[in-house]
Amino acid sequence: MKKIMIICLPILLFYGTLSAQGAGKALYFDTTFEYVKCLNSTSLNPSNITLETWLNPASVSAGYDKCFIDKRNGGGYHLRHYNKGISFRLVGDTYTLSVGDVLTANEWQHVAATYDGTDMKIYHNGKLVAGPKNIGSISFSNTHYLSLGAIAWTSWSSDFCFNGIMDEIRIWDTALTQSQIQEMMNKKIYSNNLASGLAWTNLNAYWRFDDGADPTDDYSENNNTGNLISGPAYQTSTAPIGDASHIGTGTSNLTESADVPVDITWDASGDPGGSAIFSAIQVNEAPDVTTGLLAHHPATYWELWIAYEDAAYQADVSFHYDNIGGISNESNLKLYTRSNAGNSWSEVSGFTINDEGNNTDGIGSITANNLTSFSQFILTSADNTLSVILSSLTAQYLNNTPTLYWETQSETDNMGWFIYRNEEEDFTSAEKISELIEGHGTTSQMQSYIYEDRIQNPEVGDKYYYWLESIDYSGIVNYYDRVAVLTIPYHDEPGSGSVTIPEQYGLFQNEPNPVTSSTNISFNLPSTAHVDLTVYNINGQLVKILYSGIASYKTVQWDGKDEFGKAQKNGIYLYKLEVNGKLHEIKKMILMR
Repeated sequence: MKKIMIICLPILLFYGTLSAQGAGKALYFDTTFEYVKCLNSTSLNPSNITLETWLNPASVSAGYDKCFIDKRNGGGYHLRHYNKGISFRLVGDTYTLSVGDVLTANEWQHVAATYDGTDMKIYHNGKLVAGPKNIGSISFSNTHYLSLGAIAWTSWSSDFCFNGIMDEIRIWDTALTQSQIQEMMNKKIYSNNLASGLAWTNLNAYWRFDDGADPTDDYSENNNTGNLISGPAYQTSTAPIGDASHIGTGTSNLTESADVPVDITWDASGDPGGSAIFSAIQVNEAPDVTTGLLAHHPATYWELWIAYEDAAYQADVSFHYDNIGGISNESNLKLYTRSNAGNSWSEVSGFTINDEGNNTDGIGSITANNLTSFSQFILTSADNTLSVILSSLTAQYLNNTPTLYWETQSETDNMGWFIYRNEEEDFTSAEKISELIEGHGTTSQMQSYIYEDRIQNPEVGDKYYYWLESIDYSGIVNYYDRVAVLTIPYHDEPGSGSVTIPEQYGLFQNEPNPVTSSTNISFNLPSTAHVDLTVYNINGQLVKILYSGIASYKTVQWDGKDEFGKAQKNGIYLYKLEVNGKLHEIKKMILMR
């Protein structure tokens, strides 16, 4: 007979990022002399360069130097609108590459210009539209300030000021390739999601505008903050930008990726042509605007974007919901759409659901058929089908203790949880082993829970199955088909009937704690795996990615600063260990300078 002691440890975490929802915020520049001024620095004077931005011009014209990014005074560089197109200049106006008639008024488009030490190039929406132009090896550094949205020279008139909206402005110290531009243009970037061949140190400046502050933050390591001069205004961005993206080109269908579970299948007579560039974009947060949606929806939605289509297109687009979790009745799902982040949602007509033979296991896809234009899409439900969106459930044997971890993407009227356990994979005969574990009511932010099932004198080889059940405030109970399986591990010595662990595994408490200047954080795993070690503040915002890579043991140092080198305020911080993409362990530390 086994003696069982139950300990429940609910932990509240708001897992987020340093970004705002979707594309976040953008800056609007009117027709007066409005711009962002960034003081000169070494990082703004690279020898090779990429300039890139999303922009939505209020108008396009046959003339005028309406500047996007300007540092040309004294021999620098310059990216501007000219002749309904784009002009890229180096060493003042000495070297010029231009292309006309590619910009469209009142439409978001991505612009990039590169110089690799020999050639100049211009890209529009990921397509090479000018160059390569061979100018040889040159130097274009200067000591002048950099301007966003206007020419960096106060004697010029407002004719040289950009009128419209800009977002996601980046300056690199290397010439990005076309594939690198395409891979990253539809997503916010971090040190762990860059295109192959790039390092975070290649990013010399990054103005995302999501901070909504003056001065606006530089999200690179170089602190090129920008002062808002004469009042450019923040507004909700409707640019096609998310947390992850998957690019496609030409007439090829797009098959779901690990980060973006979306399929785009072109109809036989309706592909977009060989020049098309298109993207499926995923936002890993609930939308800010929920007008028109039904009562329940997950903290995930998608956007489809296309450029350079040669002809009218028609496509079937499937959104796989396997990883959303918590879907108890797939038959009740609806698919809703909206044109952009500022508009209301409405139901997609004629969608179909493929539950893959089981409408209660949360595995399947929902398809929008015969689409002739692209927009944003989200799952929604009028009943409690999506009342709690379970994103993960895992069981680990840590410190001689069966330990359950689970995360939710969102919760609606969630009173709490019960845990069931069985030694057979049969929920109908499972035993309820917990008291009510308090939920978090209604929230669109990610939550995390830990539960320890302490079994004294366990027998090696025993296998346990765990299930979750949630209950809402109206008394409706939801059972989650996802099961966590745990086998009590064997000891290295043969013949041992009890479990002992000669080496401690898991995430260790940081030392020293409290943190006064810096602290060491260590983890030890029984085998090599892909590991992510991150720090969050008490509000659930990501502070810093300490490590992301392959390891079994590692010690890293945290200096009390965020991803961008900014010192953090005193208080409680949480650090999280994920192994092979699944939550492994969370611990708390105190910053006290």
